[in-house]
Amino acid sequence: MGTDSIFPLFYLKGGIKIPRRARRLCTSSYYHIMTQGINKLNIYETNKEKNTYLKYLNEEKEKNRIKLLAYTVMDNHAHLLIYNQSGQGIPNWMKIVNTKYARFYNREHNRVGYVYRDRYKSKPILTKEYLYNVIAYIHYNPIEAGLAKELGQYIFSSYNDFLYYKKEKEEIELLFEDENYKSIFNLIHYNYNQKRLINSKKNPEKILQKYLQNKSIEEIKKDKVLLAKIVKDLKSETELKNFEICQILKIGKNRISKLIKEGFIEKNIFSNKNES
Repeated sequence: MGTDSIFPLFYLKGGIKIPRRARRLCTSSYYHIMTQGINKLNIYETNKEKNTYLKYLNEEKEKNRIKLLAYTVMDNHAHLLIYNQSGQGIPNWMKIVNTKYARFYNREHNRVGYVYRDRYKSKPILTKEYLYNVIAYIHYNPIEAGLAKELGQYIFSSYNDFLYYKKEKEEIELLFEDENYKSIFNLIHYNYNQKRLINSKKNPEKILQKYLQNKSIEEIKKDKVLLAKIVKDLKSETELKNFEICQILKIGKNRISKLIKEGFIEKNIFSNKNES
């Protein structure tokens, strides 16, 4: 499997309709699973709803021999990275979890009818490179949706479980084969973010190249006029958020505030109101 056919594109194109028939079992033991609300309904909108879904996932995983390796629960969908050696435990696990959750959701909202768009969507993971890409993709979902500025800010994601060593030893070994996994884990997310920026409208490369032809980034930072100009160009010509611009230029928010105060940058250009 090549790196070009990454899982995010599968969903950006709307995915595929899953027919109501038995699923073909694959040789892989790792799967990327997505559930989504019918008509993109926000079925996990509240904290209570997200926590309830996570509770059901964890309650049913052991009896179906499922390892929940990574996850993110968004407002209208959830991404799960799971391990099931034979693949045979997945249909029953998802059926029980989603049925329980649908009943809960309908009770909470005094409604009847379908809750999910399909039973679920799944894709086998056949290479380690693809596995690591899926981990990062799952954790970056809240940032892509504008729900968080940094990975650790979103609490309905497994990112902090990895960061603060809350994952089970067996789960870590299934992913990294070593308990000392933090450097690999951080590198996976760093590399994914670089590709994410390059492949999106947020790509600042051309703008940076224009300014870095004759000066280093450190020299630019010392020149208030030049620094203000590059900040304004990055803000107007890309979709970068304020904190991403600060990260790229290796400056703090206070430096931007000072440039605004001294009149080098118009206040409305770097306003938090533009952070949608």
